[in-house]
Amino acid sequence: WDHLAAQIPHRHTNRRAGSGAAIPLDALERLRRAAESVEGSRLQLLTRTTQLKEIGEILGAGDRVRFMGRKLYQEMMSEMRWSAEEARATADGIDVATLELGAAESAAIRLCRSWAAMSVLARVGGRGLEAMSRKLVASSSAVGLLSVAGGEPGSRFSGGRALSRLWLTSSELGIALQPMASLPYLFARLDRGATSDLT
Repeated sequence: WDHLAAQIPHRHTNRRAGSGAAIPLDALERLRRAAESVEGSRLQLLTRTTQLKEIGEILGAGDRVRFMGRKLYQEMMSEMRWSAEEARATADGIDVATLELGAAESAAIRLCRSWAAMSVLARVGGRGLEAMSRKLVASSSAVGLLSVAGGEPGSRFSGGRALSRLWLTSSELGIALQPMASLPYLFARLDRGATSDLT
């Protein structure tokens, strides 16, 4: 897998809406082999329109939960960088400019900076917070779940290796990739009994 090192400068998160064009089966198989070349790792891929619609709704619901819980919301907002200057100064987090938002979406996410505004949304259900993930998944060619056996530190390291090989192979194939980790993050917290800090 040493040849993948050449893709490191090209690897990046692509948050643009896709075209939904089918990925060739041989490319899907290469992605699967790359992820599963690390012992204990497994990549499950969904490609059918009905599957993508369902998983988009599930991921959107996870986003809404993360916005509605105050502690989770605060953690998420602490990751956001709201200007190019802030992104350069911190050299971490998520630069809002990389979210590929339209004018309306950009205005909406900036409104979300206020917990007071989020509290109002929570009282009316906040279903609009699910729209972004639903839209992204609906425009995608596939959604994948990468999992690794075990929960010890070594397993987490293996999961990181599997993700790196998957992502670099995606770059090599010219396939855009965007991690969507909110829901696995929530499940991991619940699995460890961390329910009291979700709200």
